[in-house]
Amino acid sequence: MATITGLAFISNAVNGLTLQLEVVSPNGPAFKISEKPEMPQIKLRASVCGGDAAANKTAWFDWSVTLRHESPACRHQTASNNTSHNPLNARTFGGDWTIPFKDIRGGKLEVTVKTTAKAAGGKLTPLSVVSKDLRIVGTNPAITTLSTTIPNNVLKQIARHESSLRQFLDSRDGACACPYFSEDGKGGVGLFQITNPLPSADEIWNWRKNLERAKAMFAEKHAAAKGYPGQCRKDPVFIDLVRQFIEQQQTEFVAEKKKANPQAKELVPPHFQVVLPEYNDDELYDDTIRAFNGYGGVDNLGHRGRLHEFEVPIVPGDEGDMLDARVGADGKTATLQWQRVDPRRRRYDDGRPIGDPDYVANVKKQPLF
Repeated sequence: MATITGLAFISNAVNGLTLQLEVVSPNGPAFKISEKPEMPQIKLRASVCGGDAAANKTAWFDWSVTLRHESPACRHQTASNNTSHNPLNARTFGGDWTIPFKDIRGGKLEVTVKTTAKAAGGKLTPLSVVSKDLRIVGTNPAITTLSTTIPNNVLKQIARHESSLRQFLDSRDGACACPYFSEDGKGGVGLFQITNPLPSADEIWNWRKNLERAKAMFAEKHAAAKGYPGQCRKDPVFIDLVRQFIEQQQTEFVAEKKKANPQAKELVPPHFQVVLPEYNDDELYDDTIRAFNGYGGVDNLGHRGRLHEFEVPIVPGDEGDMLDARVGADGKTATLQWQRVDPRRRRYDDGRPIGDPDYVANVKKQPLF
C-alpha cells in the first residue's frame, strides 16, 4: 500500500459522511516537471469516511482536473503568456487515480472528485471535495544537459546572454514556479527569450521546445544574413551609387591622361567595376547574432528596419554620398569592405535604444560551456 504524504482535503460532512482526497505521491503541494522534461506522476486517492463502509469502498468516483497559469501570476507575465492544460476528466471504480497529463504545463492545479455514497441508514448521498493550493512548477536543465543539447557555440552564447541558461526563475522556496519572462514586458520567455512571434504554451513550459524554436530561428536568421549582400547589390540606391562611382573614376581617368598628354584624342576609359563581396564567416555569424535582437534602425541606403550588423561603406562627398572604395592594382576593380555599424546608430529619434545596441558584443563575450 502506498505511503500517504499527509496532504489531504476533506469535504464537509453530509449525513454523517465525508469525502477525503489524498495525494499519495509525490510530495506536494508543489509538483515538479522533471528536467527531461516530463510531467509529474501525481497519484491520488479518494475515500469515503462513515456510512456503509463495504458499499462505499467500491463506489464510482468522478474526477476533473484543471491546470492554469494566468497573469499576473509571475513577474513580467502578460495576458498573452497565459497557459492552460486541456481539462482532464475520468471515472474510476474505486478511489485510486493517477492524473494522465498530455502536455508539459505548469501553474495552479485544481482537482475535484465526486461520488455518491451510502449513509448508515442506506440513504444515497452526493459528496464532492476540491483541492486547494496545489501547483506544478518547472525544473531548469543542468548546464551539462544544455552543453550536449544546444547544437552550436553561437546558440550557447545567446542562451547564456538571454537567460543565464534558465527556462524558469527560482523562488524563495527553491521551486521554479515561474517561467522566465522577458523583463521588457513584451512576452518573451525561457532559455532564448522567444518573443516574436509570441511563444506557444509548449515553448513557455518545455525548455526543449524553446530550444527547437531557437534552432529554427537561427536557421531563418542565418539565411537572412547570408542573403543580405545580394539584397544590397539589387538595391536601387546602391546601384545608383555604383553608377556615380564609375562615372567619377572614368572622369578622373580621362583627366589624368589628358594632363599627361594634352594632344591625346578619343580617350576610352577602362571598364570599371565595383564588387560588393559576400560576408566572410565571421561577418555572417555576427550578422546572424544581430538578427536575434532585430534589425531595428535605418541603414545607410535609407531603409528602416534593415540595419544589419554591417552595411555598405559610404562617405559624404561634395556632391552627395559616395561609395568608400578604392580601385585596386588592376586599375579597374574596386572591392568594397563591409563596415560594422556604430552601436550609437541603433536609436529611435527620441534617443531611446532600439533593442540592445551592443547585442553582438554582449553575446560574444559570454563564456562557452
